[in-house]
Amino acid sequence: MSNEKQDNLGRVMTPLCRFDYVKIFDVRKTAIGSNQELPEDKWAQEMVCLFPKNLTDPKDVAALQGLRDLVMRAAKQFYPDIDINARKPDGSPAIKLPVLDGDSYNAQKGGKLPHYIGMNYFTVRSIGRKFHTTPAQIDSAGNIVDIHDKRELYSGCWGKCMVTIYPNAKGTPPGLNFGLSSMLKIKDDTPLFAGGAGNAANDFAELAADPKNRPNNSQMFESSSQSTLGF
Repeated sequence: MSNEKQDNLGRVMTPLCRFDYVKIFDVRKTAIGSNQELPEDKWAQEMVCLFPKNLTDPKDVAALQGLRDLVMRAAKQFYPDIDINARKPDGSPAIKLPVLDGDSYNAQKGGKLPHYIGMNYFTVRSIGRKFHTTPAQIDSAGNIVDIHDKRELYSGCWGKCMVTIYPNAKGTPPGLNFGLSSMLKIKDDTPLFAGGAGNAANDFAELAADPKNRPNNSQMFESSSQSTLGF
């Protein structure tokens, strides 16, 4: 998502993140929590970005500070009358901030998301086809090239994004969101069950080790001779 106000606030690079719930090539065409298809100009590229709470690379530490500065500028511009540190009576933030706690989210999901442990996370979106970005990666010669094979971009790989920021829609509770300007895949990792391709050799190793699961040619031919399909 992009507009003049966001461009005025600037763009910043994220720390190195692990991508999850990746919908970049296969965009989300429905409203969140609904099966009703949206108009094409509302289709969204989106994904979750996770990064360690304890960053060690100085460049990532600087990138995180850049995110914080962007959030502060946006809060002052879009919600000048609300203290960014203020709380509602129920204890929730007066302004919903885009960077969230992975440990809390994993606990909410009953511990089913172990890759969120020790992480902070945020969602990035690009809404409307004219704003959609083409993901890129670095080739063996050091060139930044577009990714055209969607199998190369999956939940579990790592990379960085260039993000903008925008407020919640008018009439909704105060909140800030990251818009996806561009993205770069940097390294592969084990695919997460939220998306991406698995590895059959790893997934079914125990079954392969059991001789009873191996084909017996004589049984196969015997079975086919008794077929009722007529050939």
